[in-house]
Amino acid sequence: MEDYYQYSDECIKSLVYTIDDYAYFQNNQTLTEAYKLGLDNPAMNFTKALAGNFSRAPVQCYQFGLSWWNGLLKKYAQFNNNIADYLIGWLFAQMGNALKYKVIFDDITKDLDNQYYPDIAY
Repeated sequence: MEDYYQYSDECIKSLVYTIDDYAYFQNNQTLTEAYKLGLDNPAMNFTKALAGNFSRAPVQCYQFGLSWWNGLLKKYAQFNNNIADYLIGWLFAQMGNALKYKVIFDDITKDLDNQYYPDIAY
């Protein structure tokens, strides 16, 4: 997806790392002796989780959404701003993909019949 739209990789990574920071906070919150004594360690972990990847995620994902929207408008303009032409183009693209998959599955079936397993693995 990052080949077509800017910031898609950064958006996905910041969201994944935010979930990772949250899991780290949850695990580290209960496993420390400092948690029993005070709130220093959980508070610091929480501020790291909040100020780290979570703070970058909205900006990165907004820029990705903006890039996606501008790409969609550019693609739509190539079809003379006609929704019917755009949908027909999408439908024909899906039909082309289905034909590619049919050829692949037919080749796999033929290789299974001939017991040519390296080609199946490929």
